[in-house]
Amino acid sequence: MEMDLEKISNIAGLAGLKTSTVFKILHHQDKNINKRTKDKVNLLLKKYLRNEKKQDAKSNLSQFNEFNYEKKIKNIGVLISNKTTLNKKIIEGIKSRAKEDNANILLYNDGNNFLDKNILKSTPLDGLLFNIVKDEDEIDFFDYNIPTVIMDKYIDAKNIVGRVFVDNKKASYDATNYLINHGHKNILYITGSNKDNIYMDKLEGYKEALKYNNLKFSFENIIFGECSYRWSYKIAKTIDLNKYSAIFCACNDIANGIVSYFEENNISIPEDISLITYFGDNPKAKSNLKLTTIKEPSFEIGYKAMDILLNNIKNKYNTGQELIGNINLLTSLIEKNSVKKLS
Repeated sequence: MEMDLEKISNIAGLAGLKTSTVFKILHHQDKNINKRTKDKVNLLLKKYLRNEKKQDAKSNLSQFNEFNYEKKIKNIGVLISNKTTLNKKIIEGIKSRAKEDNANILLYNDGNNFLDKNILKSTPLDGLLFNIVKDEDEIDFFDYNIPTVIMDKYIDAKNIVGRVFVDNKKASYDATNYLINHGHKNILYITGSNKDNIYMDKLEGYKEALKYNNLKFSFENIIFGECSYRWSYKIAKTIDLNKYSAIFCACNDIANGIVSYFEENNISIPEDISLITYFGDNPKAKSNLKLTTIKEPSFEIGYKAMDILLNNIKNKYNTGQELIGNINLLTSLIEKNSVKKLS
């Protein structure tokens, strides 16, 4: 059967096959191609030609959108800023959901450096998952006309079709309230940048817990900085152990720096001071110390984000419309041995 290359390519796209494979089948050069593949191509060909009578080939593709979605291999870009334990679990969730729809994951991990903005220009993507921690002014990935889902970041752009957040405000409230219920009233809160909405949400939870327990809030008890081991290690040197009975760290890297400095200087946790942190999966403790921590549902973040994205891609194929999906996930408090109960 004589068909132009564009039509053959369209059928190959619907079938999820190489154009050369479809060409061989249509030109009876298919000796080494299995019968199942041949039957699939021939069935698609009949449907394609039947609809071609009503409209041109390009419009014809939209009439088989659901079929096209099911057979087409989706290429999903995943931008992750670093290979932390948490992000590894997020990626596991992403891959688990992607496998259900036979989607390809193109993982772009930049270590500690910002990704080259040209990286997406060279790769055709059907969707994008985004979890890079950088100044939003630097981000221009959203100029690309592909649906995007944000994971636990505050970013607005025209192509965002969904966001998956952790309820950081409630998590911080629960952690602070836990310390207060253990008798701690003088709590030092060490956090990241006051320009980051996520850290400000955490601060609000801390403040609300103090207010609920009739304790006075003071900025003297807050240290703003960055979520890094090196920075927090230096900050640990300045902490007045006579002023505070507990420390609340807004991220795990902050806790790691504090713990390392205290251990090196024979400051005992929790005997000398108690400590609670966010997502303390891998503290750099040399002792048997296990940090009481707010646990993030990392796997679920990745799974839900991919689910929103794939559903939006599928919906766009079927109706030409996109859906907006926003999910706010809850954390849990894991009690270990880093908080002392005061009498």
